[in-house]
Amino acid sequence: MMFALLLESAVRSLVLAIAVCLGLKVFRVRGGQAKRVAWTVVLIAALSMPLLMQWSTVTLPATAVIPEWITSAPPPVQLAQPVVPQDIALPVPRDWSAVVFQAYVLVSSALLLRLLIGLGLTLRLVLKAKPVRVSEGLDVCVSSSLKAPVTFGSRILLPGEWLNWDSATRRAVLSHERSHVERGDFYIQLLASIHRVIFWFSPLAWWMQARLAEFAELESDDAAIVEVADRLKYAEILLEFANRSARGGVMGIAMARPSTVSRRVERILAETAVRGKLGRARRAVLILSMVPLIALMAGFCVQSQAQVQPPPLPSVPSAVAPVPPPVAPTPPPGVSRRTIQQRDSTNNNADAFALIAGDYKTFYGSQEDGRRADSVRDTIHGDYIWFKHDSKFYVITDGRTVERAKAMLMPAEIEQKQLSAHQAELSAQQAQLSAQQAQLGEQQSRVTVNPPDLTRALDELRARLDNSSARGFRQEDLAALQAGIANLQARLGESQAQAGARQADLSAQRARLGEQQAQFGRQQAAFGQQQAQRAEEVWQNMRTLLEEALRNGQARSIP
Repeated sequence: MMFALLLESAVRSLVLAIAVCLGLKVFRVRGGQAKRVAWTVVLIAALSMPLLMQWSTVTLPATAVIPEWITSAPPPVQLAQPVVPQDIALPVPRDWSAVVFQAYVLVSSALLLRLLIGLGLTLRLVLKAKPVRVSEGLDVCVSSSLKAPVTFGSRILLPGEWLNWDSATRRAVLSHERSHVERGDFYIQLLASIHRVIFWFSPLAWWMQARLAEFAELESDDAAIVEVADRLKYAEILLEFANRSARGGVMGIAMARPSTVSRRVERILAETAVRGKLGRARRAVLILSMVPLIALMAGFCVQSQAQVQPPPLPSVPSAVAPVPPPVAPTPPPGVSRRTIQQRDSTNNNADAFALIAGDYKTFYGSQEDGRRADSVRDTIHGDYIWFKHDSKFYVITDGRTVERAKAMLMPAEIEQKQLSAHQAELSAQQAQLSAQQAQLGEQQSRVTVNPPDLTRALDELRARLDNSSARGFRQEDLAALQAGIANLQARLGESQAQAGARQADLSAQRARLGEQQAQFGRQQAAFGQQQAQRAEEVWQNMRTLLEEALRNGQARSIP
């Protein structure tokens, strides 16, 4: 829903603003220019938040999720039900989300109309104003309808009495308004007004517009003070313009608003020096440092393509004669009535249907659609089909149509049961193979080299070595010693070879188990594909049935 997206965007923007405010306090940013740049970036991010939330969504491919089958007790089913007269309206609970959205649209429309009227009146005033040449590089016009200077776009509007001003007043006004034009403050305020029109329900929209206007005036005051070099004189100029009533409905940046002029005068008289300008490098660093925070607040959502969403209903060319409904098959032993429900469906605008016959329920759609389908149960005495098409809601109570739908859906239910049983069996086999692999791994870890008992052979070599040392080494003694050592090495090597062969055998067994697991995984994927195809076939058949009911007048629209 659109309003839900705007509400979430407003919340994320509010969190972003709180984070920026804390950051400015932590880093002790006191300059008005840096704060104006930071809040301008927040304004642009807040306006773009709905788009940023969509762009930051990452879609991951996944196997199809088959509708969940929830077992319920098998009650007796009434196969034939009386038809409810067509002129009876079925009451449904009020859709409060629609009421809230209508209220939102009403308030936004009023604010937008007010903004457009202000722009139109000011543009008309600008077109009637007379251009004058006051300073090189400034677009200045004079209007007798104004009593105080105003900036509209890149044009400065002066009242008709500007020729009577003294030199200090004239220089202060032109410096003040030139500062607005150079920074594009009018366009920033216009963006803030648009943000307030869209997100009027958020306190951030109202606070940020006033805050940006205040920062713009403070910077323009500094520019005028530098030009006049007399703080007291400039404070008197502001007070003089503030006492003059401005023309109502004018959309522009007035030099002195009565609501803020007192704080500005107090600041002008309290400070003794003008802060330096924020360089381009520092401005760029400030903006770039806020980009990761904006990306974080926009959030990276992960959506899965696992859910099977039905395509929009196609148009069926010509009406066909109704076909006698087939008899719904009786479930075999061990298969009970079930409820089909697609889980976690978030697309509330997609088509949906529900077949409700006693305690038997077959449902396809979002959770909100499920609640809506259940809500009409108390108003209908008998079996019915509820469905949504092109954002409109319908109900079918014709017994033949209901039986045709049951005949389509119950075989699919049985087939889904069988496929789910196969998948469960494969999962159990995979779990058994995993346990076997774990056992083989444990056996591999326990395989060690068991050296033979070489005590007797070493004693014989030691005695021969002592005898040779006593009588002096001869060639045949050295050869006998080398032969004995080689024999020991051979016996040790044989033990190591046996351990290596055991390790290789266990590794080969684990490899074979891994191949079996991979085969089971491929079989499960095939079963999942079959389930997805079967679900799509069922939806196509139901879509044709619902289109036929719409053409034959069997489907009645409900609120």
